[in-house]
Amino acid sequence: MHPGASISLVGHADEEGGDAANLQLGMDRAGKVRDLLSSMGVSASFTLSSRGERVPVSSTPEDGLNRRVEVRFQP
Repeated sequence: MHPGASISLVGHADEEGGDAANLQLGMDRAGKVRDLLSSMGVSASFTLSSRGERVPVSSTPEDGLNRRVEVRFQP
């Protein structure tokens, strides 16, 4: 990884559960990805955030596509 690189992790959830729970779930997902990347030796500044269920990519809850973490790299 480039020295001084930063990685933004944005967690998302599906529409099951309430707003507060889904925001926390998204943050937990982002944290798990940070932990995984760190354990693999990725050295970067991580920024975590959550959008909960507010930005769906699928209208079919059963497909699981809304349960995700978006990763953005900035050198």
